Amino acid sequence: MKKSVKVLSILLLILIVFSSSAFALSYLGYGMRGNGVNELQNNLKSLGYLDINRTTDYYGTQTRNAVIAFQRDNGLKADGYFGPASKAALENVKAGKQNSESKPEPTKPEPSTPPTTSTRYPRVLRYAMSGTDVKELQEDLKSLGYLKINNTTNYFGTMTVNALKAFQRSSAIGVDGSFGPQTRTTLLKTLEGTSSSLPNRGNETSAATKINAVTATARSYIGVPYAMGGSTPKAFDCSGYTQYIMKQNGMNITRTAASQYNEGTSVSRSNLQRGDFVFFETYKAGASHVGIYLGNNEFISATSSSGVRITKLTDNYWNTRYIGARRIIK
Repeated sequence: MKKSVKVLSILLLILIVFSSSAFALSYLGYGMRGNGVNELQNNLKSLGYLDINRTTDYYGTQTRNAVIAFQRDNGLKADGYFGPASKAALENVKAGKQNSESKPEPTKPEPSTPPTTSTRYPRVLRYAMSGTDVKELQEDLKSLGYLKINNTTNYFGTMTVNALKAFQRSSAIGVDGSFGPQTRTTLLKTLEGTSSSLPNRGNETSAATKINAVTATARSYIGVPYAMGGSTPKAFDCSGYTQYIMKQNGMNITRTAASQYNEGTSVSRSNLQRGDFVFFETYKAGASHVGIYLGNNEFISATSSSGVRITKLTDNYWNTRYIGARRIIK
């Protein structure tokens, strides 16, 4: 009898260990280590979701944020855990990158229209397409600060999709990652506005280009956690975040929300434009929280409750604490 109980106990222990190992193999999450994490990082890096110089075997904040971005782009639950559904989606995307036969359907595709009379972009461009017009699109997105690659190609891959989505979000148009009539018109207008430089300004980047670059950079850090005094992608506080975003785009500003409230020129709420800094009185008198306005009554900031996130100005908490805005990007 005792021998039977001992055997059953051993079998139960083996079953528990096996189940735990199977779960570990099926799911990767924050804090885990191993070759599977390294492989995941390499895949995310190759698809443009993970911007690091060297991969590791540790599943940290950057890996989690990259997984969340991948999950959002592929219609999955954005929880930061890499499980069977995320793995299947990753394999599909990798297969689509290697050959154009498996092309994901965009959530809200722009309607195809007959070719326009313009010599630029006569056709709709989507994921997995190739051609010189794809390379031209990449060059334009790169010049506006949305596509951060050294060398452009003629392939419409995940990095181009993500850059296009960032441009669409910043321009307050439909976000689907495809290049249709509405996105084409908006892009050409943006490029037209950035190319008209004044004679006495030489090669200075126009305000429109700076705003596009700043808002795109700001969005790329969504999900980074909050820490008082934080000023790096490991963790931000509100003014450390805005200072870092500006510095990444070649502009230096002061460190605190209170001092940033004295920079640039004052802007009324009715005249807010993308890229303006919006200020709030939260835990102490005066400007104690700052964010970057994105348009459509939305702003992005590093919040103590949720880290870097996009919020509505009309939300009761922020609406009642709003004290003003400054136009710093010129």
